[in-house]
Amino acid sequence: MALNREIYNERRYIRNKVLSLTNREAVFLRNHLAHSISYDFEEVPNSNVKNGLVLEFDKRGDTRDLIDENVQLIKTVLLPEVNFDWLKSSLRARVFALNVLKNDDLFRNARIIYSDSIIDRIYSIIDHAQTIEDDRMSQDEMARILLEIKSIWEKISNEDNYTKWLKSDDGEQIKWVMNYLKDKRIYKRSDIDHSDNSQIRDAVLASLDLIDNPRIGLNQMRSRQSAEKELIIDKMKRAWSQQKFRDSGKTKKPFHLPLTISANANLKELAKFNSLTDAKQLEQLINSAHKKIFFDEDGKRIY
Repeated sequence: MALNREIYNERRYIRNKVLSLTNREAVFLRNHLAHSISYDFEEVPNSNVKNGLVLEFDKRGDTRDLIDENVQLIKTVLLPEVNFDWLKSSLRARVFALNVLKNDDLFRNARIIYSDSIIDRIYSIIDHAQTIEDDRMSQDEMARILLEIKSIWEKISNEDNYTKWLKSDDGEQIKWVMNYLKDKRIYKRSDIDHSDNSQIRDAVLASLDLIDNPRIGLNQMRSRQSAEKELIIDKMKRAWSQQKFRDSGKTKKPFHLPLTISANANLKELAKFNSLTDAKQLEQLINSAHKKIFFDEDGKRIY
């Protein structure tokens, strides 16, 4: 009876210990145990990693010493969550940081450990760098790198000339800018909800933030906007103004033209004959008369 109670308490302790981990810590623990203890841990899925670990520990009959030792290892290896708080509160910051990290030679070979979400991909890059046996980075070193990225991004985003210009409540402008940047190969594709304009806007702003820092090392990053970037932003704004001007010319404004009874009857008869609405028929007549008077046969304006 005492033995059963001891086993129960042991399993309960291990269960509580595992369930208290974050999902990131649990996945990292599983990968570490698969490498150092048994390949059986590889069968534990990401989708239910904590319960999977508990079941695997139960099957093995492992002791609390083993779980304590490995959880302590996680705490000493993984960079604490507080270092990621600034990223969790801003999608724009996450897109910026991910692109900076994945394009740096230090992290180019990092594999995806967690999910494909932006924050999990950042976790993957950081955590992978801290598990390479021959060239492991310390927590202090990784914290310094993230802090450097944060400092540069804050300077860029606080001093830019496009955040206020890109209206948060103008879905048409947001999507136009996204497509414009795609055409210019500037837009950074991200794992976002493209039906959500606020998420698109954050990804667009991050893409603009990255113009001066596309594929360079961390030690070469710059926060001051270059003349080249100024020109890109200026051209984008001009292109949007031209688009709005063209769109305004296509806008139909309601007019009331008093016609005689006979003129109105003739208009309706013409419209019916040409299978047009009265308004469309009148528009064609006006445009045709205008063209005959103001342009020559070659289409050159006379007056």
